[in-house]
Amino acid sequence: MFQKLTHIKTDIRNQLVAYLCRNYGVICYQDENLAAWQRLWGKKMLDLSLGAFFRILQERSRTPTEIPRTFPSTQLCSECGQRQKLTLADRVYHCPACGLTRDRDYNAAINLLLEGLRSQKTPPLGPGRIEVTPVEISASTQQMTDFLGSLPYVRASRVEEAGSLIASA
Repeated sequence: MFQKLTHIKTDIRNQLVAYLCRNYGVICYQDENLAAWQRLWGKKMLDLSLGAFFRILQERSRTPTEIPRTFPSTQLCSECGQRQKLTLADRVYHCPACGLTRDRDYNAAINLLLEGLRSQKTPPLGPGRIEVTPVEISASTQQMTDFLGSLPYVRASRVEEAGSLIASA
C-alpha cells in the first residue's frame, strides 16, 4: 500500500512539473524554509515532498526563477509598492496608500511573479512590460485548475468573488 501511494504522489508531482514547464515560460517561486514548515506541521510536510518538487522543477524548467525568502511578498502592495507589516492572522491585504484590497496570498503571488519577471535578463512579456492583467491571471488560474482536476486522486476548485481570486487543490 505504501509503495502504491508513493508512486501516485511521484506521478502527480511529475505531471504537475511537466505541465508547468510546458505551459509557462518563466516559473517563479519563493525559496521557503521547508525545515521550519516541517517543525510546524510534521509528517504532513514529508508527505507533500515539496523539496523534491522544487528540485525537479529546477532541473526541468527552462527558466526557474527562485525568489529569496527575504523578499517581503506578503508585505508589499502589488499595485503601488507600499510596504506594511501584516501578521499571520491577517488574511486580507488592504493598502492604505492606494486603497487596494486583495486576498493576502493572491497579492503575495502577484508580487512574486512581478519580482521574478523583473529579475529575468530577457523579460518574456516584451521590453518594458512587467504587468499581468487580471484577465491573464484568471485564464491561467482556470487552466491550471482544469488540469489539476483532470488528475486522478486530485481535487481542485476555484472561487472568484468580488474581484478576488482563490484557487485550491
